[in-house]
Amino acid sequence: MPSYTTADIRNVLIAGPSGAGKTALVDALLFESGTVTRKGSVADKSSFSDFEKEEKEHGHSIYASVLHANYQGKRINLIDTPGSADLMGQAIQCLPAVETVAVVINAAAGIDVVARRIMDLARSMDLPRAIIVNRIDAPEVDLAAVLSRIQESCQQNRFRILLK
Repeated sequence: MPSYTTADIRNVLIAGPSGAGKTALVDALLFESGTVTRKGSVADKSSFSDFEKEEKEHGHSIYASVLHANYQGKRINLIDTPGSADLMGQAIQCLPAVETVAVVINAAAGIDVVARRIMDLARSMDLPRAIIVNRIDAPEVDLAAVLSRIQESCQQNRFRILLK
C-alpha cells in the first residue's frame, strides 16, 4: 500500500443538485483511475458511493461518502454529497475539509439553488471551484445556451469563468 505525505493528498467535494450525476461521476472516476475493477451504477444499485440500504432503495445519495482514487502519485479523496436541498447540510459540513469544490450541473436543468448555494459558500471560504457540466449528450440540450446561462449566472454571482 502506498504511503502519502500531506502534500500528496487532495480533498475534493463533489456537490450539486439532485439528478446532476454526482454519484455516477464518482463511480466513473474510481473506475477510470483503476481504483476499482468494475464501474458502479446508481441504477443497478452497485454504486460504491451509495452503499446504505436506504440509498439503494431510493436511488439517490442521503449521506456524504468519502471515496479515494490514486492518480499520478496523489491520493484524491472524493467526497460525494447528496443533491437534495433538504440534505444540503451533508455538503456544507464537508466544506472545511476540502481544498476544491466541484459543482456538477445537469446540462438540461442548468444551475439551480443548490449549485448557487454551494458556489456561494465555497467562495465565502475562498475555496477553488470547478463547474462540471454533465449529461451534455441529451438530445434536448443546447450546449452553447447552457454555457451561456452558466456564464451569466456566474457573472451575476461574481464568479470568475475560465472555459477550457
